[in-house]
Amino acid sequence: MRASLPFWAISASRRALGTRTIVSTFGHVRPESPSPAGKYYFCEIFKHNPRFGIVLSVFRNNSQTPLSSNLPAHLPGSLYHEMDQFALKGKTAVITGGARGLGFAFAEALAEAGASIAILDIGTPKPGSLEELAERCGVQIKSFVVDVSSREQVNEVIETIEREFGSVDVNVNAAGVVTDESFLTTSDQNLSRTFNFIGSFLVAQACANAMVRNDVAPIGSIIFISSVSVHVSTVVQQTSCYIASKSAVRGLVKPLALELAQYGIRVNTLSPGSTRTDMFKQVEEAFPDLVKQFNQESMFGRVAEPRELKPAILFLATSSWTTGQDLVVDGGMSSFKHRANY
Repeated sequence: MRASLPFWAISASRRALGTRTIVSTFGHVRPESPSPAGKYYFCEIFKHNPRFGIVLSVFRNNSQTPLSSNLPAHLPGSLYHEMDQFALKGKTAVITGGARGLGFAFAEALAEAGASIAILDIGTPKPGSLEELAERCGVQIKSFVVDVSSREQVNEVIETIEREFGSVDVNVNAAGVVTDESFLTTSDQNLSRTFNFIGSFLVAQACANAMVRNDVAPIGSIIFISSVSVHVSTVVQQTSCYIASKSAVRGLVKPLALELAQYGIRVNTLSPGSTRTDMFKQVEEAFPDLVKQFNQESMFGRVAEPRELKPAILFLATSSWTTGQDLVVDGGMSSFKHRANY
């Protein structure tokens, strides 16, 4: 076959392929003109490679015969051209709250795209998790113990990251604390612990200054992790303090996007729904009935798995024409009147 094979679609499910041959398909291609057999051709991509577009094998639909030897020489280049938009090789991502949970899933997503990772957290990662991720993705990963509510500590660690990693290109602010407590009895301690705005503000400010100092276009992306709860209230928990803090974080996005656009810095929020992190699993074991109500809040009757947020964070980290936006990834929770019980 000598037909030109441009990249046709970024993703396709196994079910759509109609074959058991391809296990981890990331993309597929289609001839511009029909092949002699009139068949489609599918590429299996090694999705953990930092540069993405490595073609391992190409199969005819419903066939176990690889067709790699028939590919035109320029096919890999066309795949590289499309997938390079999502590559972060040579970039550094600073992630708060990245030691565990959803923050670690974000670290995985960006490392798999080729970014080196600097984690800021008062907690410690699971033993061996960072080493395994660094080896698997071939990137530099380091965790820093820092109180993100301290301006002095934040500025010091960002300067250290600049020296050790060379630049700051992506900042994901995922650190946060949530406490289930009635508004009428919310304590000063809960108020001071839960109000996530200050830490997000300080880290974003320090990272933005580092991006401006680096001055290499496109300069960078700042992402605040908000919550679907700023869009729709939930009866499952009483978290007014937490939601207020996430609303404040979301409120930063539009003014910062406007103010920092002159430097080529994009600013967005990601608002996820309930996600099955390690902390959520503990709640699941202790309060199974509560988790059942969380499950009822999405259209799919379950909460998200951390890996399901990876495409969203990668999009916001790499999309050069997206700024000032709030990306809601909630399984449809904010789009229908769910069945959770009062």
